Amino acid sequence: MSNGEAPKARPLFRRLAAVLAVLCFALAGLVGWFLQDGKWLLVGICLFVGFIMTTIATTGYWPPKR
Repeated sequence: MSNGEAPKARPLFRRLAAVLAVLCFALAGLVGWFLQDGKWLLVGICLFVGFIMTTIATTGYWPPKR
């Protein structure tokens, strides 16, 4: 784009981001519930990716526009 703005995500990718966010949050819950050793790194990664995908699904941008 000529004004240097990032394009908004297409509806298909916004839906995929929403599905991936739900899967990441579910995986974080399962890992936190069942695994014993070294789980916090994976839980943190899953929550971070879930947060990013939730932001993309709701706004269509990452990082969110100000």
